[in-house]
Amino acid sequence: MSQNVFKNGFAEFSNSSVTWKQTKKDKETTMNFSENFIFGTATSAAQVEGAASEDGRGKSIWDVFARTPGNIADGSTPDTACNLYHTYEDDFELAERLNIQSYRFSFSWSRILPEGKGSVNQKGLDFYKRMVDGMYRHGLMPNATLYHWDLPYELEKEGGWLNRDIVNWYGEYASLLFREFKDVIPMWATINEPIATYVGYGLGGFAPGRKGEDLGRQANHHILMAHGEGVKRFRQEQAKDSQIGIVVDMWHHHPLRRENPQDCKMAELENEKAYRSYLNPIFRGCYTRELLQYMKETNSTPIMKQEDMELIHQPLDYFGLNCYNRVVDCAEPDLLKCDRKEKTKAATTWTMEVNTIQSQPLMVLKMPVSGFRNMTIIPHITTVDIK
Repeated sequence: MSQNVFKNGFAEFSNSSVTWKQTKKDKETTMNFSENFIFGTATSAAQVEGAASEDGRGKSIWDVFARTPGNIADGSTPDTACNLYHTYEDDFELAERLNIQSYRFSFSWSRILPEGKGSVNQKGLDFYKRMVDGMYRHGLMPNATLYHWDLPYELEKEGGWLNRDIVNWYGEYASLLFREFKDVIPMWATINEPIATYVGYGLGGFAPGRKGEDLGRQANHHILMAHGEGVKRFRQEQAKDSQIGIVVDMWHHHPLRRENPQDCKMAELENEKAYRSYLNPIFRGCYTRELLQYMKETNSTPIMKQEDMELIHQPLDYFGLNCYNRVVDCAEPDLLKCDRKEKTKAATTWTMEVNTIQSQPLMVLKMPVSGFRNMTIIPHITTVDIK
Protein backbone atom coordinates (compact mmCIF):
# COMPACT_ATOMS: atom_id res chain seq x y z
CA MET A 1 0.00 0.00 0.00
CA SER A 2 0.96 3.60 -0.44
CA GLN A 3 2.67 5.01 2.64
CA ASN A 4 2.34 8.47 4.18
CA VAL A 5 0.42 9.78 1.20
CA PHE A 6 -1.57 12.31 3.16
CA LYS A 7 1.18 14.24 4.92
CA ASN A 8 -0.61 17.51 4.26
CA GLY A 9 -3.67 16.23 6.08
CA PHE A 10 -7.13 17.01 4.76
CA ALA A 11 -5.97 20.10 2.89
CA GLU A 12 -4.64 18.21 -0.11
CA PHE A 13 -8.11 16.79 -0.78
CA SER A 14 -9.91 20.13 -0.28
CA ASN A 15 -9.55 21.54 -3.76
CA SER A 16 -13.10 22.53 -4.66
CA SER A 17 -15.66 25.16 -3.95
CA VAL A 18 -19.10 23.64 -3.58
CA THR A 19 -22.55 25.12 -3.90
CA TRP A 20 -25.74 23.36 -2.84
CA LYS A 21 -28.98 24.78 -4.17
CA GLN A 22 -32.48 24.07 -2.92
CA THR A 23 -35.31 25.13 -5.21
CA LYS A 24 -38.82 25.26 -3.81
CA LYS A 25 -41.56 26.76 -5.95
CA ASP A 26 -40.22 30.19 -7.00
CA LYS A 27 -37.65 30.51 -4.22
CA GLU A 28 -34.04 29.41 -4.38
CA THR A 29 -31.66 29.07 -1.46
CA THR A 30 -27.94 28.78 -2.08
CA MET A 31 -25.44 27.44 0.44
CA ASN A 32 -21.79 28.19 -0.31
CA PHE A 33 -19.14 25.91 1.15
CA SER A 34 -15.60 27.04 1.92
CA GLU A 35 -12.67 26.00 -0.22
CA ASN A 36 -11.50 23.53 2.43
CA PHE A 37 -14.82 21.68 2.33
CA ILE A 38 -14.40 18.03 1.32
CA PHE A 39 -17.16 16.71 -0.92
CA GLY A 40 -17.56 12.94 -0.72
CA THR A 41 -19.78 9.93 -1.07
CA ALA A 42 -20.46 7.02 1.27
CA THR A 43 -21.06 3.28 1.18
CA SER A 44 -21.20 0.40 3.64
CA ALA A 45 -19.80 -3.10 3.21
CA ALA A 46 -22.99 -5.14 3.53
CA GLN A 47 -24.90 -2.83 1.19
CA VAL A 48 -22.43 -2.74 -1.69
CA GLU A 49 -19.65 -5.34 -1.55
CA GLY A 50 -21.37 -8.59 -2.45
CA ALA A 51 -19.01 -11.60 -2.62
CA ALA A 52 -20.60 -12.69 0.63
CA SER A 53 -19.12 -16.20 0.54
CA GLU A 54 -15.89 -15.51 -1.38
CA ASP A 55 -12.27 -15.49 -0.24
CA GLY A 56 -12.91 -16.67 3.30
CA ARG A 57 -15.53 -14.14 4.40
CA GLY A 58 -17.67 -15.32 7.31
CA LYS A 59 -21.39 -14.70 7.69
CA SER A 60 -22.69 -11.47 9.16
CA ILE A 61 -25.98 -10.99 10.97
CA TRP A 62 -27.38 -9.38 7.81
CA ASP A 63 -26.65 -12.51 5.77
CA VAL A 64 -28.81 -14.52 8.16
CA PHE A 65 -31.46 -11.84 8.75
CA ALA A 66 -31.99 -11.25 5.03
CA ARG A 67 -32.67 -14.95 4.45
CA THR A 68 -35.46 -15.06 7.02
CA PRO A 69 -38.79 -14.93 5.13
CA GLY A 70 -40.62 -11.66 5.64
CA ASN A 71 -37.63 -9.60 6.79
CA ILE A 72 -36.74 -8.09 3.41
CA ALA A 73 -39.62 -6.92 1.21
CA ASP A 74 -38.13 -8.06 -2.10
CA GLY A 75 -36.16 -10.98 -0.69
CA SER A 76 -32.79 -9.50 -1.63
CA THR A 77 -29.65 -10.49 0.27
CA PRO A 78 -26.08 -9.16 0.62
CA ASP A 79 -24.81 -12.00 -1.61
CA THR A 80 -24.23 -9.80 -4.67
CA ALA A 81 -25.44 -6.31 -3.73
CA CYS A 82 -23.62 -3.82 -6.00
CA ASN A 83 -20.77 -6.28 -6.60
CA LEU A 84 -18.26 -3.69 -5.39
CA TYR A 85 -15.87 -6.47 -4.38
CA HIS A 86 -15.18 -7.04 -8.08
CA THR A 87 -15.93 -3.61 -9.57
CA TYR A 88 -14.65 -0.98 -7.11
CA GLU A 89 -12.29 0.45 -9.74
CA ASP A 90 -15.33 1.37 -11.86
CA ASP A 91 -16.85 3.26 -8.94
CA PHE A 92 -13.62 5.10 -8.23
CA GLU A 93 -13.36 6.14 -11.87
CA LEU A 94 -16.92 7.49 -11.73
CA ALA A 95 -16.16 9.29 -8.49
CA GLU A 96 -13.12 10.93 -10.05
CA ARG A 97 -15.16 12.05 -13.06
CA LEU A 98 -17.71 13.56 -10.69
CA ASN A 99 -14.92 15.50 -8.92
CA ILE A 100 -15.65 13.69 -5.65
CA GLN A 101 -12.80 14.10 -3.18
CA SER A 102 -13.49 11.53 -0.47
CA TYR A 103 -14.81 7.99 -0.45
CA ARG A 104 -16.35 6.72 2.76
CA PHE A 105 -16.54 2.95 3.17
CA SER A 106 -16.84 0.42 5.95
CA PHE A 107 -14.82 -2.67 6.71
CA SER A 108 -16.68 -5.94 6.84
CA TRP A 109 -15.77 -7.35 10.23
CA SER A 110 -16.55 -10.92 9.13
CA ARG A 111 -14.47 -10.57 5.95
CA ILE A 112 -11.42 -9.81 8.09
CA LEU A 113 -12.23 -12.00 11.10
CA PRO A 114 -14.65 -14.70 9.85
CA GLU A 115 -15.46 -15.78 13.40
CA GLY A 116 -15.38 -12.23 14.76
CA LYS A 117 -12.19 -12.91 16.68
CA GLY A 118 -9.14 -15.14 16.45
CA SER A 119 -7.78 -16.08 13.03
CA VAL A 120 -7.32 -13.26 10.52
CA ASN A 121 -8.43 -13.73 6.92
CA GLN A 122 -5.50 -12.28 4.98
CA LYS A 123 -7.49 -12.22 1.74
CA GLY A 124 -9.97 -9.91 3.42
CA LEU A 125 -7.25 -7.52 4.55
CA ASP A 126 -5.67 -7.60 1.10
CA PHE A 127 -8.96 -6.63 -0.52
CA TYR A 128 -9.19 -3.45 1.54
CA LYS A 129 -5.53 -2.65 0.88
CA ARG A 130 -6.25 -2.84 -2.85
CA MET A 131 -9.30 -0.64 -2.37
CA VAL A 132 -7.38 2.03 -0.49
CA ASP A 133 -4.65 2.03 -3.12
CA GLY A 134 -7.37 2.47 -5.75
CA MET A 135 -8.81 5.43 -3.91
CA TYR A 136 -5.49 7.24 -3.97
CA ARG A 137 -4.99 6.50 -7.65
CA HIS A 138 -8.24 8.34 -8.31
CA GLY A 139 -7.61 11.24 -5.93
CA LEU A 140 -10.03 10.05 -3.23
CA MET A 141 -9.39 10.47 0.48
CA PRO A 142 -10.18 7.19 2.28
CA ASN A 143 -12.74 7.68 5.05
CA ALA A 144 -13.19 4.42 6.95
CA THR A 145 -15.92 3.14 9.25
CA LEU A 146 -15.06 0.27 11.55
CA TYR A 147 -18.64 -0.90 12.13
CA HIS A 148 -21.67 -0.32 9.93
CA TRP A 149 -24.24 -2.74 11.39
CA ASP A 150 -22.83 -6.05 10.04
CA LEU A 151 -21.75 -7.96 13.15
CA PRO A 152 -20.14 -11.37 12.46
CA TYR A 153 -22.82 -14.01 12.92
CA GLU A 154 -20.48 -16.16 15.00
CA LEU A 155 -20.40 -13.39 17.61
CA GLU A 156 -24.18 -13.06 17.51
CA LYS A 157 -24.38 -16.74 18.45
CA GLU A 158 -22.48 -15.77 21.62
CA GLY A 159 -24.95 -13.00 22.43
CA GLY A 160 -23.73 -10.32 20.04
CA TRP A 161 -24.20 -6.79 21.36
CA LEU A 162 -25.91 -8.19 24.47
CA ASN A 163 -22.67 -9.81 25.63
CA ARG A 164 -20.39 -7.43 27.50
CA ASP A 165 -17.38 -9.28 26.10
CA ILE A 166 -18.13 -7.69 22.74
CA VAL A 167 -16.41 -4.51 23.89
CA ASN A 168 -13.08 -6.34 23.92
CA TRP A 169 -13.90 -8.29 20.74
CA TYR A 170 -14.51 -5.00 18.97
CA GLY A 171 -11.37 -3.51 20.50
CA GLU A 172 -9.17 -6.31 19.14
CA TYR A 173 -10.77 -5.94 15.71
CA ALA A 174 -10.20 -2.18 15.80
CA SER A 175 -6.55 -2.52 16.88
CA LEU A 176 -5.90 -4.88 13.98
CA LEU A 177 -7.24 -2.37 11.46
CA PHE A 178 -5.41 0.57 13.02
CA ARG A 179 -2.12 -1.32 12.82
CA GLU A 180 -2.71 -2.28 9.20
CA PHE A 181 -4.10 1.01 7.88
CA LYS A 182 -3.11 3.88 10.20
CA ASP A 183 -0.53 5.19 7.72
CA VAL A 184 -2.94 5.41 4.79
CA ILE A 185 -6.38 6.26 6.18
CA PRO A 186 -6.68 9.82 7.54
CA MET A 187 -10.25 9.63 8.81
CA TRP A 188 -11.89 6.93 10.92
CA ALA A 189 -15.33 6.42 12.44
CA THR A 190 -15.77 3.92 15.24
CA ILE A 191 -19.49 3.32 14.61
CA ASN A 192 -21.93 4.46 11.97
CA GLU A 193 -25.41 5.30 13.28
CA PRO A 194 -25.50 3.22 16.49
CA ILE A 195 -29.28 3.55 16.66
CA ALA A 196 -29.45 0.83 13.99
CA THR A 197 -28.21 -1.61 16.63
CA TYR A 198 -31.09 -0.56 18.88
CA VAL A 199 -33.50 -1.16 15.98
CA GLY A 200 -32.02 -4.62 15.51
CA TYR A 201 -32.26 -5.64 19.16
CA GLY A 202 -35.11 -3.50 20.46
CA LEU A 203 -37.58 -3.36 17.57
CA GLY A 204 -36.64 -6.32 15.39
CA GLY A 205 -36.61 -4.17 12.25
CA PHE A 206 -32.90 -4.67 11.43
CA ALA A 207 -30.49 -7.55 11.91
CA PRO A 208 -30.36 -9.60 14.06
CA GLY A 209 -34.15 -9.21 14.43
CA ARG A 210 -34.49 -9.41 18.20
CA LYS A 211 -37.27 -7.51 19.91
CA GLY A 212 -37.41 -6.08 23.42
CA GLU A 213 -36.83 -2.64 24.89
CA ASP A 214 -34.51 -4.12 27.49
CA LEU A 215 -32.48 -5.82 24.75
CA GLY A 216 -32.28 -2.63 22.71
CA ARG A 217 -31.06 -0.54 25.65
CA GLN A 218 -28.46 -3.12 26.65
CA ALA A 219 -27.16 -3.32 23.08
CA ASN A 220 -27.06 0.48 23.00
CA HIS A 221 -24.92 0.61 26.12
CA HIS A 222 -22.46 -1.96 24.84
CA ILE A 223 -22.04 -0.33 21.44
CA LEU A 224 -21.31 2.97 23.18
CA MET A 225 -18.68 1.20 25.25
CA ALA A 226 -17.24 -0.33 22.08
CA HIS A 227 -17.02 3.15 20.58
CA GLY A 228 -15.00 4.33 23.58
CA GLU A 229 -12.81 1.25 23.42
CA GLY A 230 -12.17 1.93 19.74
CA VAL A 231 -11.06 5.50 20.42
CA LYS A 232 -8.80 4.28 23.22
CA ARG A 233 -7.19 1.67 20.94
CA PHE A 234 -6.72 4.32 18.24
CA ARG A 235 -4.78 6.52 20.66
CA GLN A 236 -2.66 3.55 21.72
CA GLU A 237 -1.61 2.94 18.12
CA GLN A 238 -0.42 6.58 17.88
CA ALA A 239 -1.89 7.24 14.45
CA LYS A 240 -0.49 10.78 14.37
CA ASP A 241 -1.80 11.90 10.98
CA SER A 242 -5.27 10.42 11.35
CA GLN A 243 -8.43 11.49 13.14
CA ILE A 244 -11.18 9.49 14.79
CA GLY A 245 -14.79 10.15 15.68
CA ILE A 246 -18.26 8.67 15.49
CA VAL A 247 -21.18 9.21 13.12
CA VAL A 248 -24.66 9.61 14.62
CA ASP A 249 -27.87 10.16 12.68
CA MET A 250 -30.35 12.69 13.99
CA TRP A 251 -34.08 12.60 13.35
CA HIS A 252 -35.15 15.47 15.57
CA HIS A 253 -38.71 15.19 16.88
CA HIS A 254 -40.94 18.27 16.89
CA PRO A 255 -44.40 18.68 18.43
CA LEU A 256 -47.09 19.12 15.80
CA ARG A 257 -48.79 21.66 18.09
CA ARG A 258 -46.19 23.68 19.94
CA GLU A 259 -48.83 24.96 22.33
CA ASN A 260 -49.97 21.44 23.24
CA PRO A 261 -48.20 20.05 26.35
CA GLN A 262 -48.82 16.43 25.36
CA ASP A 263 -47.26 16.87 21.93
CA CYS A 264 -44.28 18.68 23.44
CA LYS A 265 -43.76 16.00 26.07
CA MET A 266 -43.95 13.24 23.47
CA ALA A 267 -41.42 14.90 21.17
CA GLU A 268 -39.01 15.62 24.02
CA LEU A 269 -39.10 12.01 25.24
CA GLU A 270 -38.55 10.63 21.74
CA ASN A 271 -35.44 12.80 21.38
CA GLU A 272 -34.15 11.55 24.73
CA LYS A 273 -34.73 7.93 23.67
CA ALA A 274 -33.12 8.42 20.27
CA TYR A 275 -30.10 10.56 19.38
CA ARG A 276 -29.61 12.09 22.83
CA SER A 277 -29.16 8.60 24.27
CA TYR A 278 -25.86 8.58 22.33
CA LEU A 279 -24.76 12.21 22.43
CA ASN A 280 -25.06 12.62 26.19
CA PRO A 281 -22.90 9.60 27.10
CA ILE A 282 -20.37 10.44 24.37
CA PHE A 283 -20.00 14.15 25.16
CA ARG A 284 -21.17 14.44 28.76
CA GLY A 285 -20.42 10.99 30.15
CA CYS A 286 -23.94 10.32 31.41
CA TYR A 287 -27.49 9.33 30.64
CA THR A 288 -29.99 12.07 31.40
CA ARG A 289 -32.40 11.92 34.30
CA GLU A 290 -35.29 11.73 31.82
CA LEU A 291 -33.86 8.73 29.99
CA LEU A 292 -32.96 6.93 33.21
CA GLN A 293 -36.53 7.44 34.43
CA TYR A 294 -37.95 6.12 31.16
CA MET A 295 -35.73 3.03 31.30
CA LYS A 296 -36.73 2.43 34.91
CA GLU A 297 -40.42 2.64 34.07
CA THR A 298 -40.04 0.25 31.15
CA ASN A 299 -37.75 -2.18 32.99
CA SER A 300 -35.09 -1.61 30.34
CA THR A 301 -32.20 -0.13 32.34
CA PRO A 302 -29.02 -1.78 31.02
CA ILE A 303 -26.62 -3.58 33.28
CA MET A 304 -23.84 -1.05 33.84
CA LYS A 305 -20.68 -0.62 35.86
CA GLN A 306 -19.48 2.60 37.43
CA GLU A 307 -16.50 2.89 35.09
CA ASP A 308 -18.51 2.45 31.87
CA MET A 309 -19.18 6.13 31.28
CA GLU A 310 -15.52 6.97 31.65
CA LEU A 311 -14.78 4.58 28.78
CA ILE A 312 -17.59 5.94 26.60
CA HIS A 313 -16.71 9.59 27.24
CA GLN A 314 -13.50 9.76 25.18
CA PRO A 315 -12.17 12.96 23.57
CA LEU A 316 -12.89 12.94 19.82
CA ASP A 317 -11.15 14.53 16.85
CA TYR A 318 -14.43 15.10 15.04
CA PHE A 319 -18.14 14.39 15.25
CA GLY A 320 -20.05 13.14 12.21
CA LEU A 321 -23.70 14.09 11.91
CA ASN A 322 -25.97 12.35 9.40
CA CYS A 323 -28.95 14.56 8.60
CA TYR A 324 -32.09 13.04 7.12
CA ASN A 325 -35.33 14.75 8.07
CA ARG A 326 -37.39 15.84 11.04
CA VAL A 327 -40.12 13.80 12.75
CA VAL A 328 -43.39 15.33 13.93
CA ASP A 329 -45.19 13.93 16.98
CA CYS A 330 -48.79 14.36 17.99
CA ALA A 331 -50.82 12.88 20.83
CA GLU A 332 -53.76 12.61 18.42
CA PRO A 333 -52.77 10.36 15.48
CA ASP A 334 -55.60 11.51 13.21
CA LEU A 335 -54.36 15.09 13.31
CA LEU A 336 -50.89 13.92 12.35
CA LYS A 337 -52.23 12.06 9.30
CA CYS A 338 -53.95 15.20 8.05
CA ASP A 339 -50.77 17.24 8.55
CA ARG A 340 -48.71 14.76 6.54
CA LYS A 341 -51.10 14.97 3.59
CA GLU A 342 -50.70 18.73 3.52
CA LYS A 343 -46.92 18.55 3.72
CA THR A 344 -46.62 16.22 0.72
CA LYS A 345 -48.09 18.91 -1.50
CA ALA A 346 -44.98 21.08 -1.01
CA ALA A 347 -42.44 19.06 -3.00
CA THR A 348 -38.80 20.13 -3.02
CA THR A 349 -36.32 19.74 -5.87
CA TRP A 350 -32.68 19.49 -4.92
CA THR A 351 -29.78 20.42 -7.16
CA MET A 352 -26.14 19.96 -6.27
CA GLU A 353 -23.45 21.92 -8.09
CA VAL A 354 -19.77 21.09 -7.84
CA ASN A 355 -17.37 23.59 -9.38
CA THR A 356 -13.68 22.84 -9.02
CA ILE A 357 -11.14 25.64 -8.84
CA GLN A 358 -9.04 23.82 -11.45
CA SER A 359 -11.07 25.33 -14.33
CA GLN A 360 -12.90 22.09 -14.96
CA PRO A 361 -16.49 22.20 -16.26
CA LEU A 362 -19.31 22.80 -13.83
CA MET A 363 -21.07 19.58 -12.94
CA VAL A 364 -24.73 19.49 -11.97
CA LEU A 365 -26.04 16.35 -10.29
CA LYS A 366 -29.72 15.60 -10.02
CA MET A 367 -31.36 12.57 -8.45
CA PRO A 368 -31.11 9.83 -9.48
CA VAL A 369 -27.57 9.57 -10.85
CA SER A 370 -27.01 6.80 -13.36
CA GLY A 371 -23.76 4.90 -13.19
CA PHE A 372 -23.54 4.33 -9.44
CA ARG A 373 -25.65 1.18 -9.75
CA ASN A 374 -28.95 2.74 -8.75
CA MET A 375 -27.37 4.97 -6.12
CA THR A 376 -29.58 7.99 -5.50
CA ILE A 377 -28.34 11.38 -4.40
CA ILE A 378 -30.57 12.51 -1.55
CA PRO A 379 -30.44 15.53 0.77
CA HIS A 380 -28.33 13.56 3.28
CA ILE A 381 -25.17 15.31 4.37
CA THR A 382 -22.57 14.00 6.76
CA THR A 383 -21.09 17.01 8.49
CA VAL A 384 -17.91 16.81 10.49
CA ASP A 385 -16.50 19.13 13.09
CA ILE A 386 -12.74 18.77 12.83
CA LYS A 387 -10.77 20.35 15.62
